[in-house]
Amino acid sequence: MLKHKLIVILGFGLVGVACLLHAAPTLAANTQTSGSNLVVEKLTPQVRVLPLSQKDYKIPLDKIKPFLNGEYVIEKEQMDKLPYIIASPLENFSTSAGDIFYARRVRLDNHHDYMVARPGQEFKDPVTEEVLGYEAIDIGDATVQSPGDPATLLMLRSTKEAREGDRLIKKRRILSTDFKPKPAEHTVNSVILAVQGNAGRIGTNDVVTILGGAEDGMVAGDLLAIYRPGQTVKDKLATNPKEEVKLPNLRMGELMVFQTFSRLSLAIVLDVNDPVALQDIVTNIPGTYEGKPGMAAKKVSTRDL
Repeated sequence: MLKHKLIVILGFGLVGVACLLHAAPTLAANTQTSGSNLVVEKLTPQVRVLPLSQKDYKIPLDKIKPFLNGEYVIEKEQMDKLPYIIASPLENFSTSAGDIFYARRVRLDNHHDYMVARPGQEFKDPVTEEVLGYEAIDIGDATVQSPGDPATLLMLRSTKEAREGDRLIKKRRILSTDFKPKPAEHTVNSVILAVQGNAGRIGTNDVVTILGGAEDGMVAGDLLAIYRPGQTVKDKLATNPKEEVKLPNLRMGELMVFQTFSRLSLAIVLDVNDPVALQDIVTNIPGTYEGKPGMAAKKVSTRDL
């Protein structure tokens, strides 16, 4: 009776399952049986590589959740429409938790709860220099006490003192945390623009802002690769000693998009070999997308990858 053996192979970060082997221990490849029509077939084990989408990614939800019920990016078109703080009853404008302040552009609707945010650094396309949005620095939470122009609001929570010009962004119900990580199904040529917390070194579980958003096909769950741009060096042994050679980009790790805006996205760094840096390249994971006809394939930037 034939025996079946299943061999699992682990190696080089890939999971493979060898084909089912059929072996008859009493019959070898050179077995001969008189008067028999026995055919001996030599079978060679083969490896079936699982697609990258089946890799077991561990998503650190505790790092993502704080960003899902607030806006940590202010889009360019949104900036001039947001409510803003105009004054405080305190002479030194020291507004913190428990204090009231006044704001304009607060609409008379059923929405009363706001995130107080301070516009931070500009996010620009590194090629066109177009301003795409601004960092939203979390100052705290506030609620409307009296509508009007200006409206009166009470500061409920504060990370630092609010001041004139700080914006008010409507609080929303927390976004879904049911992420389904998968390689991006659209062409991505992006870069890391900023890191939350202004950390000097970007590592695993850090949240970053990257170029490209919903208008470019980005969706929550997109898995992308991070590369360090290859340096340009001089080939001193070439016929022309001044000849320059562009070294290959160096694969650093992967990240996952978890929140998209029009032209920008927030992503969490899942796994890196070494610390990554601002302006590192973010692009498709090799072998996962080939720009097939009929799929949304839009360049995020004209940056030369």
